[in-house]
Amino acid sequence: DRPELPVMTQSGGKGCGLVLEGCDLERAVYETVVSAFITSGQRHNSTGRVIVTRAIFDAFCKALVRRTKNLQVGYGLERDTFLGPVISDALRKRYLKYNRAVHGKGHSALLSGSEAKVERRGFYLNPAIHWVHWERGSAFLNDEPPGPTLLVYQVDTWEEAVAFHNRLVYRPAAALFVDPEHPYLEEMKQRI
Repeated sequence: DRPELPVMTQSGGKGCGLVLEGCDLERAVYETVVSAFITSGQRHNSTGRVIVTRAIFDAFCKALVRRTKNLQVGYGLERDTFLGPVISDALRKRYLKYNRAVHGKGHSALLSGSEAKVERRGFYLNPAIHWVHWERGSAFLNDEPPGPTLLVYQVDTWEEAVAFHNRLVYRPAAALFVDPEHPYLEEMKQRI
């Protein structure tokens, strides 16, 4: 009876970013950091994975880690806080276990996830960024990275990036960072 009211559902999974050469790299880094780590990665449309083309992978990861290291973890109502606590001890434990599992499968921790020391009650976590070597297997495609966890994947081309994105079981939101004049932009949008 009220079609003007929006409806939001929590359907599982996290969003995915595709960062392709020719994009505004600083903008892609900024938007990825905000989407992955604001609200400590607890929104269902937070970015949990980002797929980056090889030509810009190193520059993207370096800037991503640099910017993420500067984020302030703390009490949510303090002015400089970017990441507040996660909602429960169960999520804190799942986050720590998940990050150990990713590292244990031979993936590279660009920024190790850990507990943050905050002088307030709550479950505070530092952001984690992992480079997932998906071509070796154990690509962590069918789960939701818990809390402030970001998985980064390297691909060769935009076609591979789109195909990889479409393999994800859960992908409630997608962000595409690409040159707006890219000759295949419409095709990318149709395939995603």
